[in-house]
Amino acid sequence: MVEIDRRKAALIAELEISRGEIRSSIRACEDSLNLLSLVRRSVRSNLKFWLPGAALGGWVASKLLTVRLGRTPRPRESFESRVGRPSSGSWLGSLLKVGFDLMRPTLLEMATEWLTRKYSGYSAVHRPSGEGRATAEEERQAHTRNGIF
Repeated sequence: MVEIDRRKAALIAELEISRGEIRSSIRACEDSLNLLSLVRRSVRSNLKFWLPGAALGGWVASKLLTVRLGRTPRPRESFESRVGRPSSGSWLGSLLKVGFDLMRPTLLEMATEWLTRKYSGYSAVHRPSGEGRATAEEERQAHTRNGIF
């Protein structure tokens, strides 16, 4: 009986080892077939080559598209002619607007949480264990810390 239990335990251990090897083989196979993760890893490891290559590729593509579509590039305006004219917006303003639009939910949540803590009638002492209200000394420290007194 003891011999059977020992063989059973050895077979179970061997089965777990082979399952682990199969899982790692599957993960390696998935990683090798995932083109996006390969590109990400390559960009992270060779960033100094990818950035100039992307800039050069964008420049070449823009030149090829203008030639292929038959368009001539606009002549460059001098700085003096552009200074007096009001512009509809700059790329920096557009970038800031998009960034603010993306950050708005987080900023609103942070402001709401801060205002709730500052002006609520409850204690600012957080009790995750649910022990009830804070002691008088803890409430006094919390109010002093929040600028109420």
